[in-house]
Amino acid sequence: MPVRKKPRLHETIKPCNWKAQTLKPEDTVELSSGDFLFIKSILQEQQSIVLSGFLLRRNSDFEGQLPKKLNEVYFIHSHNVVHGEVYDHSLKEFPLRHIVNVRELVRTNKTWLTRFRSKDTPGQTREEKQEHIRLSGVLTARWKYIKTSDDNAFSKTRQEQLLALEEEKCFPLTEFFLPKDLRFNWRGPTTCGGSENGKYSYGDLFCGAGGATCGAERAGLKIMYGMDADTKTGLSETWTKAFPDSRFYHELAEDFLEREDRHQRLKIDILHMSPPCQAVSLAHAKPGPNDEKNRAALTCVSKLLKRTKPRVATLEQTFGLSKIRKHKPNFHSLLQSFTALGFSISWQTLRFQDHGLPQRRERLVIIASCPGEEVPNFPAQTHSKFPDRDGLKPETTPRSVLSTIPADAPNNEVTGVPKRKGVVYKRWDDLKITKCITRNGGKNRSHPTGTRSLTDREFAALQGLPNSFVFYPNDILGQIGNAMPPSIAQIIFTAIRKHLEEKDGNDGDCTYLEN
Repeated sequence: MPVRKKPRLHETIKPCNWKAQTLKPEDTVELSSGDFLFIKSILQEQQSIVLSGFLLRRNSDFEGQLPKKLNEVYFIHSHNVVHGEVYDHSLKEFPLRHIVNVRELVRTNKTWLTRFRSKDTPGQTREEKQEHIRLSGVLTARWKYIKTSDDNAFSKTRQEQLLALEEEKCFPLTEFFLPKDLRFNWRGPTTCGGSENGKYSYGDLFCGAGGATCGAERAGLKIMYGMDADTKTGLSETWTKAFPDSRFYHELAEDFLEREDRHQRLKIDILHMSPPCQAVSLAHAKPGPNDEKNRAALTCVSKLLKRTKPRVATLEQTFGLSKIRKHKPNFHSLLQSFTALGFSISWQTLRFQDHGLPQRRERLVIIASCPGEEVPNFPAQTHSKFPDRDGLKPETTPRSVLSTIPADAPNNEVTGVPKRKGVVYKRWDDLKITKCITRNGGKNRSHPTGTRSLTDREFAALQGLPNSFVFYPNDILGQIGNAMPPSIAQIIFTAIRKHLEEKDGNDGDCTYLEN
């Protein structure tokens, strides 16, 4: 999607004087607000001079989403979507009266480097030295934050990104490190086109019964392993029988991290994680016995990334993690699990019904790329409640999905369906998308006819699972409700695969560190 810049309406002038210094484009000034401005142009507005440029802010003011390094700052960009086109509103304007100081700025894509020595810094105590550096030391920028808004969308914030600076943003030129070398330093040799005989290898952590794994396989990825510690359902048997040529680690994340891996079998190209989400779900009304364990799963993401060394990682969670105020510290800490390792990340709340799922299901999805890799784009919306207005396909109806189930499909015992506890049979309109399917079935748990409960197969179909996917006891409904819809996973992983294929095709030999 092209990005259009906001048109300039002022006359551009030559460098100007501020106190005893000359300001020019590419200079950086500190503002009275505590932010900084990277000057792109100097404008004449009637009788006054205005500086136009990009805002920068200290990492320490970013609520923990980036590591809090002394004098590290990040660029702030804002985009707005209007009728499908993206407009860049990143340039900000400030009169000269807002300037309090001129600062030196280094722009780099390298790992963090301390640019001052304590013994050379004025001050008697550590605090005095740090304050001196904070007020006058060199600033370092390695990141840009991009917030894309859409006033017509269900959520005005469409997407947020934290991206490492690209080559044209780095200055001086010695501050740019080749992406290929950054990637080598992170994961060692990389095979272009996929590490498994022309296929990209895939690992699934907190894999459940295999919803995301199924989608990855259908997207053309090579399934290497899955990991889940659940012992209350039959998901281990479901997963291992669905993917018999892959390894299943039936263990906690802590045990997975302790595994010996002399032959680097855990290193993969694409990693997916779906940590338990009940503790941060909007539907979680009261504390549960596994809340602390589930929250702990989020804290080990950094270690799992280090263990598996992926090129691209994805994570799916309930959107309550990023929306509910009390959970935001956990969310920001999760983002830093990626950025502290140099991963660029993109995240948004995806409405799965906008991609063909016949139910209202909104989930937080993170796509991250390792140092040296570009972040793949999220797939574009394909379905809409207003298809004629938006030029998209109509929403997928439950009727169209349920009608594809063969009479002899597995997990589809219609005559033996028991009445589920608390269910009141009611007719509902299967030409409209249904409510979210949860591990307990969701609010619409009866058949559209209102004469019986849905079968497990029908629940699975509404969850985007293929009719051939077999579930094994027990708690099949729980396995289905916790699964990431494979139809959505397939769309996401297909976009990632095509992105890597395009980049690898343009990259040449990417198996070694260049000198």
